[in-house]
Amino acid sequence: MKEGYYFEGLPVVIFEYYENGRFRRILAYRGNEIIQEKVWTAIGVEITTPVLGIRTKSNVHSNGNPSYECTYKNNIKHGIEWNWGEYFDLQSLNIYDQGSLVLERTWTAPGVPKEDIMFPGRSKQVIIGSYSSAD
Repeated sequence: MKEGYYFEGLPVVIFEYYENGRFRRILAYRGNEIIQEKVWTAIGVEITTPVLGIRTKSNVHSNGNPSYECTYKNNIKHGIEWNWGEYFDLQSLNIYDQGSLVLERTWTAPGVPKEDIMFPGRSKQVIIGSYSSAD
């Protein structure tokens, strides 16, 4: 399954999922250019090809589960920022383009999205629905 977020006809973020609901791939765009791509196996192992100049900062909960992860370019948020609860429940996912927040997604419970907010330019637009397809 795919979900896509577009602004003025251009892709902003595309999420691809496996049938088991896990992320397959996340593509973040600036215009038609892919600025970051993350790829995982069906069991959740990340297989993204490293990109020169991109580094990751992360923190963990006291139980060892991840609490935060974000990619940076030149010490500026660039790409995907994740926030998890203590039991590895995804609480928010943000997409950045050279420090500018592009998309914010939050969940009310595991697998239950609360809302998605897209930030095209300086404006804020709440996204009620997204494009979704079976392919």
